[in-house]
Amino acid sequence: PARAASPTASERAARTRRRHLIRRRSSHGSPVLTRAAAGPAANADGMYDGTVFFHLYPELKSPKPIFSTFLEGALHCCEVARSHPDYCSAHFHEAIDQSDAVDCKPHGYFNMTLFKCPPTELYTRFEDLHECLDIGHMDQVHHPLPCVEIAAMPGPESAIAGAPHGVVKYSDKDAVVLVALPNGHGLDESAWRTWSGADVAAEKAGELFLGASLHRCVDDDNGSF
Repeated sequence: PARAASPTASERAARTRRRHLIRRRSSHGSPVLTRAAAGPAANADGMYDGTVFFHLYPELKSPKPIFSTFLEGALHCCEVARSHPDYCSAHFHEAIDQSDAVDCKPHGYFNMTLFKCPPTELYTRFEDLHECLDIGHMDQVHHPLPCVEIAAMPGPESAIAGAPHGVVKYSDKDAVVLVALPNGHGLDESAWRTWSGADVAAEKAGELFLGASLHRCVDDDNGSF
């Protein structure tokens, strides 16, 4: 069989630059950034009582002239978010196939940030967050999605609501699957474990399955599950 071609010098440099950016903006070598715990995180239904902010990147081009690469702009937004008064933690994810990220393919990355304020107050309590998203993703198609958690399995309490604010961490070894649906999908919320594939994932993965949750976007322009 034919052997894969060796990476070019520019490809090696891109990989090195990407690793450097992630390490430089990380806490103790981990992409997970946290603040001190501050009270319980569960609402009356056992779901996370703050904002779960997903940021999806279908277009990973450079937001010039301010930033020279997609990753510089995206991680700048992560840094600014840390100054939000209700910031708890950020979880910046890279595609399992790292070539998707290195080659800047659609959805080579996504970000998930937890805030202890309700989604309706996310931008009003820290206007710089909205501004930095415009700057860090200039001329890009991107989807900042402030969400509320509405269901979880195995339950009855969700995993992120089961810990105090600011202490949720994901292991670097955990695989995370994100499914985002557009407006007007017409799917039944009560059957989410079926159409999302969560039930099948739990059956196939067995003890390796850690859990799944359903979120609703509260942004009028992006509202969905």
